[in-house]
Amino acid sequence: MLDFLGDIFIGLGEIIMAFSSTKNTEFEELNKEEWFSQLYNDYRYRNVIHETWKVRRYLNKKENVQLLINHQQERENFIKWVKDEHERITWGKKRDKG
Repeated sequence: MLDFLGDIFIGLGEIIMAFSSTKNTEFEELNKEEWFSQLYNDYRYRNVIHETWKVRRYLNKKENVQLLINHQQERENFIKWVKDEHERITWGKKRDKG
């Protein structure tokens, strides 16, 4: 039980840190990219970016943001990840596409 509560507090701490102003520079830099702006301006994916702590934690690391800016394959993987997360949240699990 204590492990569970500890995990909750750690998760809450990470969420609070994800929205702290110290990390906004990376987000602002990424938001200048056209591909990210298009993704972010879609309310479905904006919600995933803000509400999924793993995505926020990924975006809070400067080296990850630089990878997204400089490498096409990394961008494609990130976009797929965000879209898959949206589908997982919406449908509860990954749907079969057939």
